[in-house]
Amino acid sequence: MIRRRLALGGEVQGVGLRPALSRLARAHGLTGRVTNQAEDVIVELQGPPEAVAAAQHALAALPLPLRIDRMHSEALPPQPAERAFEIGASPAGQGASAGLLPPDLAPCEPCREELADPKNRRYRYPFIACCQCGPRASIALTAPFDRERCAQAPFPRCAACEAEFSDPADRRFHAQLTACADCGPRLRFGDQQGEAALDAALLALQSGAVLALKGVGGFQLICDAQRPEAVDRVRVLKARPHKPLALLVADLAGAEALAAVDRQAAALLTGPGAPIVLLPPRADSGLAAGVAPGAQELGLMLPASPLHLLLAQGMGGPLLCTSANRSGQGMALLATELGPLAADGVLDHDRAVLRALDDGLLRPSQRGPMVLRRARGSLPRSLSAPTDGPTVLGWGAQLKLAPALCVGGRAHLGAPAESIDDLSAEARFLAEVEGLWSIAAPAALACDLHPDLPSTRLAEARAAAAGLPLIRVQHHEAHARAVIGEHGSEGPLLALTWDGYGLGLHGEAWGGEALWLAGPTCQRVASLRPLPLPGGDAAAREPERVGRALLQQLGLAAPPGVQTGRDAPGIAALLALAARPSCPQTSSMGRLFDGVGWLCGGPATLSYEGQGAQALEALAARATGPAPTWALPLVPDATGLLRVDWGPLVAGLREARARGADPASLALGFHRSLVALAAALADHHQAGTVALAGGCFQNRRLLEEISSALEAGGHRVLVARDLPPNDGGLAYGQCLAARQRLHSEG
Repeated sequence: MIRRRLALGGEVQGVGLRPALSRLARAHGLTGRVTNQAEDVIVELQGPPEAVAAAQHALAALPLPLRIDRMHSEALPPQPAERAFEIGASPAGQGASAGLLPPDLAPCEPCREELADPKNRRYRYPFIACCQCGPRASIALTAPFDRERCAQAPFPRCAACEAEFSDPADRRFHAQLTACADCGPRLRFGDQQGEAALDAALLALQSGAVLALKGVGGFQLICDAQRPEAVDRVRVLKARPHKPLALLVADLAGAEALAAVDRQAAALLTGPGAPIVLLPPRADSGLAAGVAPGAQELGLMLPASPLHLLLAQGMGGPLLCTSANRSGQGMALLATELGPLAADGVLDHDRAVLRALDDGLLRPSQRGPMVLRRARGSLPRSLSAPTDGPTVLGWGAQLKLAPALCVGGRAHLGAPAESIDDLSAEARFLAEVEGLWSIAAPAALACDLHPDLPSTRLAEARAAAAGLPLIRVQHHEAHARAVIGEHGSEGPLLALTWDGYGLGLHGEAWGGEALWLAGPTCQRVASLRPLPLPGGDAAAREPERVGRALLQQLGLAAPPGVQTGRDAPGIAALLALAARPSCPQTSSMGRLFDGVGWLCGGPATLSYEGQGAQALEALAARATGPAPTWALPLVPDATGLLRVDWGPLVAGLREARARGADPASLALGFHRSLVALAAALADHHQAGTVALAGGCFQNRRLLEEISSALEAGGHRVLVARDLPPNDGGLAYGQCLAARQRLHSEG
């Protein structure tokens, strides 16, 4: 007889490992015990050597959402008097960061079956859960994941639930969220509670109401997606006139009725994270036009909780389902925070949401799923990181703000916020920072180069208070480091970093850059020819400003058919502004997209970030015939930096538009011209490897066609995989850049 102690680290808590180990030990005739520690799961196995070895080998094959990053094994003296395998209580007073917990998990199939079974005592109970499903990160502030450390603590189990929890043969054995209608959380809707509240809420939705729903990671607004008046009210409440809104459907068949769902999309929709997945819409969906006006994709998701499932099934059709917050503000966690967003009623419940988590967002592509927002369903799952270097905490930039912590060989990410424009959003962001800090105290902080960003100011204050070095990382280097870090590469390679804006090394506005990276060095080797931004930041909201300024620099008039919000004097004033020597300049690829989009007939003004580029991508998808392409010459400037001359492209596109060419073919031609540019840059620099980074590579056509062209030319291509190519992955790149710098400085 032998006894071995195993310390298991990684994603090992809140996944049903303790009860699974208990079953495994019994199956192999072993005694011992298992306990959760602050970060690890500790298991002791005792029995014949061959049985202990077989059980240890079977660990890796357990059917759990489990990831073991480390396992330390040691021999212990046998305990001959031991007669059973037990699950021990977690040590009192211990607690580690909730960043070590698994993500929230959508309802598993057995729970869905129980939920639908009139003979089951949990029939239609909205908080059904087990070891394989239910909320985790959103309801726990510390690990280990035990009932007393999460929002389930105020709900003691009834006798029936306690019997299940204590029975090793029951599938809810030691499931921390075990509860039922007699002892668990309860719904509230107005004066109604429990099942009556659910029925009343469904009746209101069927009558056209807009409701605030306490979802998994905070409040959401929901309504019948086939009622135009209800959808329009949601847009008014959120102050979001154009940005597409997500849809909730009960099952895969419901998704297939609204959009084209291939095998990859089906796998994403039905995964345990239940993210929003962007898919091409069907023409006969019956949706209100206001759900996604002019968009080429619908955002669809399956239920993230039993409550979502009951609502979707009860409606029998698609529900609009979007976060309950106005632009730039944090997601509401309490009904008292809703204000006007309470709309026609609040479907609330008495279990707290402790961490705001928006829905994850994915886009299928030929190169695999593209992560656009890493949030509920994937957080706080960690990523790999290069192992050499100190612990660093990155603060991100301004939009899609998500802090990151690199410690050892892992990277932990905080939940993203669109921005921190108000105090509630700032407080949530700082809470994410504190959660990461509690995993491991950083040796250095990293932030964006721009001194005026709110995140930079917060990082400066925290670095000063903690007496830590603050490393400022150029925006586009951080984008590049994030992508190549995911692939474990240090170069040498060429990185095309195309986005909207980032402060350059000498105060310039960058955004269409080619960087050469080799170890700690990062050199800017090519960039877009600067284009004017009349009105500065206002040009990012008004593509007409950029489009007219581009034409003016070439001595050209606007073609017929462009949209405008200005009369003749207003246009003249705009052109005068663009002609001033003091007019701001930028090398932004995002602004070039906006200006070209306007020339192709796109909107003169935008209401959300990326709207112009999305509209241009959607327009290109409608092209049916051949598309022209235009040269983008590489011309050295006075410093020797290669400048990408957009002049021939803009002039050619304007001429074609004036001749009456199909705007869709022009949009497609613009994309293909950028594909040729990427190949030319890679060939010019003889790059064996090319990384594609920055928000412009959220564009699926651009990503896929550039990747294919580069690979056809013999180049290896690196793209974002588990992190967004946009600013949501920036903090991770900042951490890696800071590590490189600290290492090179000794």
